[in-house]
Amino acid sequence: MAKVEKVKEPTKVVIKSEKTKVMEVAVEVAEKAIGEVIEELVGPRSIEPTGVVAEEMVKKGVIEETGEIIRREPIIDKKTKAEIAKKILGLKDVMKALDKKFVAEGDKSERKIVAVASSDTWYQVERIPSGVMAFDIATFGGIPKGRLTEFVGDESSSKTSMALRVIGQAQKQGLLCAYVDVEGTIDKKWAANFCDVDSLLLSQPVSGEEAMEIVDALIRSGSVDLIIVDSIAAMTPMTEIKKGFDEATMGVLAKLVNLAMRKWVSSQTYALRTFNNPVTILYIQQYRQKVGFVMGDPNIVPGGMAQRFAKSLSVKMWHGKTLMEKETDKPISIDMNFRVVKSKVCPSNMSGTYSMMIRDDAHFRSGDVNEVEALRKLCVKYNFIAKTGKNYEILKEVPGKEDTFLHCPTLEGIDKIFLENPDVFELYKTEMMEFLIAL
Repeated sequence: MAKVEKVKEPTKVVIKSEKTKVMEVAVEVAEKAIGEVIEELVGPRSIEPTGVVAEEMVKKGVIEETGEIIRREPIIDKKTKAEIAKKILGLKDVMKALDKKFVAEGDKSERKIVAVASSDTWYQVERIPSGVMAFDIATFGGIPKGRLTEFVGDESSSKTSMALRVIGQAQKQGLLCAYVDVEGTIDKKWAANFCDVDSLLLSQPVSGEEAMEIVDALIRSGSVDLIIVDSIAAMTPMTEIKKGFDEATMGVLAKLVNLAMRKWVSSQTYALRTFNNPVTILYIQQYRQKVGFVMGDPNIVPGGMAQRFAKSLSVKMWHGKTLMEKETDKPISIDMNFRVVKSKVCPSNMSGTYSMMIRDDAHFRSGDVNEVEALRKLCVKYNFIAKTGKNYEILKEVPGKEDTFLHCPTLEGIDKIFLENPDVFELYKTEMMEFLIAL
């Protein structure tokens, strides 16, 4: 039988066209300029959900068996990225012309139009937490930096107290805060429960125009990081101050607030581009009643429509039930309710409740939030604290040593461990917040 030899195929010589070469260059530019689209949302945790909850989350594809959040699929493929990158290269001359025309001296941004991945002006929105677990979970970490945030609600709904809590957390991050007290009602002793009043800038303007100018000047200075305006509804335009009580002034406040919103947003962009400082504005609003109300919600906020569109986060607050002491019939704590009405940085309609202490006791001061019971319920629900045999096991991290477990047979015992071990409480609080926000 004759031996059959396999004929080698002739070597193909591939000549790349100019179009192919341009495409390959575009792919390289795309990978370099646009970069990696998929980012890891949350890393591995020291406390993992266990039991039925973890199994269900693995089945639904929310987490892997290691406890890490599964990465999202890319929005577009590499070929499409390359085509987009090619179009970006075609705008080179236009970008130079715009930079020459609009980029002023002192502007630290190098270009007016840039590819997002290669730009320092495009940043992941950071947060300023409130320190209240329920609020920070509902807002995905707190109020957004560099944006306008609104706290709106009825009287005695803890709007000012929550704003002061945000100031305290911002000061822990080393941020400079200013409080524009339009109402003229801030109390130093009460504010000291939430923040360092000695490091706080305070202004008490006499008119709406003065308040607006002060806020705008603070934003453009690039030195102030957080500005609280309390409140928009209390601003009195100079037109109303100069006129008598019997003279009508319609729409004056709305015109003033609409102008302020436009100027503040522009000034925030200026501060970010010039000083690389995302200045955050948190303003407080009050409710008024509609005239001739028949159906629907009778509440309305003064100051016109512009604030509805300018704000990135709006949180509605209202007063809940009061816990009374049986023996003395004195109040112990008040439940404060809130709901995210509008948000550009997290899902809206998230709501929650927290309990604010009214009196000092062995573990809390007046104004503190009692989160022990709420955290214990969440930890048991999501199996962060599991029952082995007759006892619940609570992890305690000891620096430089092996982790140990504290044991207790009852749910009330978990509360006691949290109260007596603040480090354990903070560990579980941090892990639980990261877990729920990731969901």
